[in-house]
Amino acid sequence: MKTISICIPVYNEEDKINKVLQDIFSQDYKKFELIISDNASEDKTYEICKKWLKKKKNIKLIRQKNKLNIN
Repeated sequence: MKTISICIPVYNEEDKINKVLQDIFSQDYKKFELIISDNASEDKTYEICKKWLKKKKNIKLIRQKNKLNIN
C-alpha cells in the first residue's frame, strides 16, 4: 500500500473539525498522513487540532501567523 497525503485547509471550523477528523480516521485505509493548515483561526479550531495531534502520529499541523487572503 502506498502512503497518501490528505490536506485540509481550515479557518474557524471549531463546530465541524472534530467530525471531519473522526470521519477521516474511521476509514479502512490507514496508510496516510494528514496535513492540517490552519489559516489563523480566531476560534478554537487550532486547539482542537492540537489535541488530535497528540492522539494521532500521522498528523502534521501548520498554523499561519496571519490570515492569508486568497482572491
